[in-house]
Formats: sequence, structure tokens, C-alpha cells
Amino acid sequence: MNLKILRNRKKPIATWFWTQLTISIFFSMVIISFSKSLSAILFDSPNYYGILILGSLQMIFYTFTSVLQKWLRFQRKAFTTVSLTLATSLLNIALTILFVIYFEWGIEGIFFSNASQFILELFTLFIYDERVALIFKLR
Repeated sequence: MNLKILRNRKKPIATWFWTQLTISIFFSMVIISFSKSLSAILFDSPNYYGILILGSLQMIFYTFTSVLQKWLRFQRKAFTTVSLTLATSLLNIALTILFVIYFEWGIEGIFFSNASQFILELFTLFIYDERVALIFKLR
């Protein structure tokens, strides 16, 4: 795709990324700050605050995944986008089975499978297309 078109498209995507990331971090911090109180309200026990903390961090991971997949869509790479989404979904299922059933990590296993999937997806996208890095730049 033409570099001029990419530069014109990267500004709204970068703004969207930073806005979504900032909001996700803010809400994650709020949930983490009040996790024991929220756990007591939601689960009638403050002992489940760790689950709320892990869940709140998923918002931050999803920001990267969502924006990077939309970046590929903006490039009109439907096959690549679908392939990446399918591959990462299958990877997430496999990692969840590995961590939850095989290693018996419980709910923490779900968090680690999502975190692992996010890291591998981000790594794959940077290898696939160096221009993906443009979404992280504001200039």
C-alpha cells in the first residue's frame, strides 16, 4: 500500500490506540484499587480479588489485539486478518486447555493463556509487517 496513504491512516489509528489504552489502564487501575471491596460485593467474599485484578488486565491486552487487527483490515488484507484471528483463537484455546486442564492453574490459567496469545500475536504482527509499528507513533 502507498506510504502516503499509510501515513494518513496511521494518525486516527494511533489516536484511537492511545485513547483506548489510556481508558483501559484507567479502568484497570480503578478495578485493581477496589478489587477487595468489589470481590466482597460481587462474590460475598474478599478472597476473589485476584480474579478481578487478572480480569481487569485483560482490557489492556485486548486494546493491542483489537487495534492491530483493525490495522490489517484498513490495509484491506482480509485473508491475513481472518487467518491471524483464526490462528490466535485456536492458539488461545490450546493454551487454555494446557494451562487450565494439564497444569491445573484454574482461572489464572485463562489469564496466562490470553497473555501468551497476546504476546505471540504482537510478535507475529511485527515480524509480518514492519509498518504495523506506525500505529504506535503519533508523528
